[in-house]
Amino acid sequence: MTETPPDSQRSPFRLVAVLVPVALIAASLLLYRAELRARLPVEAAVRTYGIDIRRPLEAEMIGYSPAADIGSQVFAMAAVSDALGRVRLKGLDQIERDAWLDVPTKLEAELAVARNLSLDAAAARPGWPMHRYLLGKVAYTADRRTIEREIVPSRWLIPLRSAARSAPGADSAAETLAAVTLEAWETIPESDRRDAQELFRRAFLDPSFVRKAWGVSANAIGAELASGAVPESAPSLMAAARSAAAMGEGRVAESLYRRWESAEWKEREADLTEMRTRSERGDWTGLVGASRGWASKHSPRDFDTPAAREQLEEILRLWPRDQVSAWAGSRQAEILRYFLAGRMDGIDGEVLAGAASSLSGVPFPTQARLFLAAGLVRSAEELASGSVTKGTFEWTDYYVDLARYHLARNARESAVEALDRIAATARGECDAALLRASLAAAPPPPEPIAMTAPDGSILPEAWATNGMLSLCVDPRATAGRTLVVELVTEGDGLVEWGWNDARSATVSAAGGASTIRVPLSGLDGRNVFFARPALGGKIVSRAARVE
Repeated sequence: MTETPPDSQRSPFRLVAVLVPVALIAASLLLYRAELRARLPVEAAVRTYGIDIRRPLEAEMIGYSPAADIGSQVFAMAAVSDALGRVRLKGLDQIERDAWLDVPTKLEAELAVARNLSLDAAAARPGWPMHRYLLGKVAYTADRRTIEREIVPSRWLIPLRSAARSAPGADSAAETLAAVTLEAWETIPESDRRDAQELFRRAFLDPSFVRKAWGVSANAIGAELASGAVPESAPSLMAAARSAAAMGEGRVAESLYRRWESAEWKEREADLTEMRTRSERGDWTGLVGASRGWASKHSPRDFDTPAAREQLEEILRLWPRDQVSAWAGSRQAEILRYFLAGRMDGIDGEVLAGAASSLSGVPFPTQARLFLAAGLVRSAEELASGSVTKGTFEWTDYYVDLARYHLARNARESAVEALDRIAATARGECDAALLRASLAAAPPPPEPIAMTAPDGSILPEAWATNGMLSLCVDPRATAGRTLVVELVTEGDGLVEWGWNDARSATVSAAGGASTIRVPLSGLDGRNVFFARPALGGKIVSRAARVE
C-alpha cells in the first residue's frame, strides 16, 4: 500500500504549480502591453496621413496584422503607392476627395515616417527580408521624387541587396533591385556596378522584366554583357533577342536567338521527361498537370523536324484520356491540327484518334479524318454519311484522305468513288486533281507548281501579302528538285521558314540578303511555304524558282 506524502513535502510542488501559470500570465500581459505600445507609431501614422480614410482596406489590414512590424510593412507599401500610383477622384465623397488632395503636401513626411517604421520593423524581425526590401523601396522612392534632394545610393542599395540575397526566390526583390540600379545608374558608385551582370541575371528570369529592362541594361553595361546576363531560359532569351533586334544589335540578337533554340528544345525535352516520370509512377493527377504544363509553355509550330514530330506524338500518347476539354482553344487540338496539316506520314493514327476522344466539339470532318488515320474506316464513313454537311467543301480533305487510304491498299475503284464524292467545284483543287491523275489510265501532264514565268521562275504575284507561297507539289515533276527562295531584308536579320505554318529552320540574312534552298522530295499536294522575319523587321522582296 502506497503511503501519502505529508503536507510539508507536497507544499513546494503546489507552490510551483501556482507560480508558473501566474508568471506565464504576467509575461503574456507584459508582451501584450509591449505589442500595443509598438503599434502606436503605425496607428498614429495611419490617422495622420489619412490612410484610414483613403485606403480603408490597408487600414483594416494594419489593425488585424499579427505583429506591429507587419503593420508597418503595410503602411510602407501604402506610402510607396501614394508616391507612385494614381487615383480617380470621380465618385469619391468630399471627405475622401479632400484626403487625397492633401496627399502631395504630406507625401515627403509620409515617406520619412514609412522609412523609420521600416527600419524599426527590420530591427524587430531581422530574419524577414521583406522588411529590408520595403525599406530600400521607400528610401529610393523618397530620393527619386525630389530633384534638389541629394541621391545617396547606399540608402536603398544596401537594404535591397540584402533582401535579394536573403530571398533568392522573391522576384519582386530581385527585379526592384535591378530596376532601381538601372534607373539611377549614373549616381551609383563604380564599386557597386561591378556585379551588375550577376544582379541582372536573377531579375532576367522573368521574361516580362526582360522586355521592359533589357534595352536599358544594354545601354548601361553594353549589349554583350547584357546578353550574358540573360539566363538559359527560353522565354527570357526570346524576349531579349527581340529587344536586341529592335535596338539594331543584329549580332547579339542572333546569338540570343540561337541560344533560345537550344534552350527551348532542352526545356521541351525536360518537360516531356517529367511526363514520362509521372506516367511510370502512375501519378495521373501529376501527369495531367505535366501535360497541360508542356502544352502551355511550348508551341508545336516552333519546330518541324522528324524529332519534333516524334516528340509531339509521344506527348499525345502520354496525355491522360479521362480529362475532357473542348476542341476550341485546346492545346491538344493545336497539336492535332499540326499533324493534320500534311504531317500524318509515319504517325500512329490510333494515338491521334485517342487524343481526340477526350475532346468535345471536334468538327465532324476532322473527327472522320482521325478515325481514318486510326484505321477505323467504318466509324469514319458512318460519321461522313450521317452528316448534314456531307458533300460540301469542308469534307474535301476527308475524301482526299479516304482516296489515299484506298489507293495505298490498291483499291483503285474505291479511291475513285471517294474522289467522286468531293463537291463538284472542289474536284479541281490540287490534292484531288493529283490523285485523280494518278488513277487515270493515261495520266495528264503534271500540275504546275505555281504561277510561273516562261523561264520557270515563280511569278511575284504568286506570293501572298503575308509572305506565304501556296504550291501544288506534283511528285512526278518535283522529285529530286529544289525550291530556291531569294530574299532581301531591311538590314541584317534572321529569317525563319517552313511549311504549313510550322518553322523548319532559321537563316541569317547577312548584308540584307539570304538564299533558302528547300528540297521538294517527300512533299505531295498542296503545301504552303512561308518566309518571315524571326525577330521583327521587314522582307523587302521575294523571288522563287524550282531547280
